[in-house]
Amino acid sequence: KTNLDQFATGLVGTRSPYGEVHNAYDDKMISGGSSSGSAVSVALGMAAFSLGTDTAGSGRVPAMLNTLVGFKPSLGAWSTSGVVPACASLDCVTVFANSLEDTETVNQYAKGYDAECVWSKEYEDKGKKLPEKIYLPLKEPAFFGDNADVHKAKWYSATERIKKLGVKVEYIDYKMFYDAALILYDGAYVAERWADLKEFVIENEDKVFPVTKKILQSGGTEEKTAARLFEDLHMLQYYRHKAKEILKNAVMVMPTAGGTFTREQVREDPVKTNSLMGLYTNHCNLLDLMAVAVPENTQDKNLPFGITIFGLADSTNLVLQTAESFLKTESIDFAVCGLHKKGYALESQLTELGAEYIESTATAKEYKLYKLNTNPIKPGLVRAENGENINIDIFKIPVSKLGSFMSNVNTPLSIGNVELIDGRW
Repeated sequence: KTNLDQFATGLVGTRSPYGEVHNAYDDKMISGGSSSGSAVSVALGMAAFSLGTDTAGSGRVPAMLNTLVGFKPSLGAWSTSGVVPACASLDCVTVFANSLEDTETVNQYAKGYDAECVWSKEYEDKGKKLPEKIYLPLKEPAFFGDNADVHKAKWYSATERIKKLGVKVEYIDYKMFYDAALILYDGAYVAERWADLKEFVIENEDKVFPVTKKILQSGGTEEKTAARLFEDLHMLQYYRHKAKEILKNAVMVMPTAGGTFTREQVREDPVKTNSLMGLYTNHCNLLDLMAVAVPENTQDKNLPFGITIFGLADSTNLVLQTAESFLKTESIDFAVCGLHKKGYALESQLTELGAEYIESTATAKEYKLYKLNTNPIKPGLVRAENGENINIDIFKIPVSKLGSFMSNVNTPLSIGNVELIDGRW
């Protein structure tokens, strides 16, 4: 069994009486939650995929922080029979995997109407296609944590790639979605969590994690009246109606989260840190949207960052195609030292695949060049003692095209990592 924020009430992975779940790549950092153990198990290679749940972002935040894909289906698309409820009307079962293709495979088997599930719905299968429009936030999203500048730069890198998808991009005021998200915890909606879980909490107070108990019990306070709940529901219906108008044949892209925290920082301020992790997630189920969280860089295990693509409940096909197209734009820094350099005879093998010249620099002083018996003659770069700085060019090549380029790299040439003069690899 995987550990998680108790009763799926949290986005940090530290709110468990069984201990905190560590980030897969850095013990001092949070894993994200609430489905923390589910995500980390996949990131560590313990499973090909795992299931989680998502009420406010639990199937997306851990995906970002552990460099995974997180697929959150439409409400009712997957059965929730047997799921311990957080907010039964908003809960979704989700999947974490290392690739979009794997999440789609799981979705094909997991989706479908379940007569035993009162929340189950039928959705028409539609062929994947790009949307007519992609919305990005008009106002710069808030970034936070010790590496806010790094995450901000990665967000803008992602938006530049989105602009190259060949889909019309427009900017939208996110405030409506933010206001809708506030209903989940700041209004009477939290009473649903209390209604679902109060019996256990009352009978087992000593077993409930303190901050979790405080959140759940807030749903039973006097101000959470039926009148207040209907006010919230009516406002929510307005937001849902507006969202349907805005996102018809369109998708919206936001950061999955604006940053991250150390586990120690969460312990020092558990409520604020958790709230910040949900800035761009909490609106999703309230507005009856589906979503896919994908990494900005699928190889980044140092400071992972990701985006989430949102669509209407019946727009899974648009969201999946947008995610697929975005992932194909991912590039890798690629150093060349011979005829593939800018202006040389084989540069076209790179540029024809969409590679972009970045800079000319040099290796660290531990390399030698060897003349290879090839036609045309090519140099072989080898790490060696008593070496020297070798001039190289750096290109960005789409990850999806790397295999095609490799077909032009014949023996004895191969691909490996190279240390640069400034210490980068």
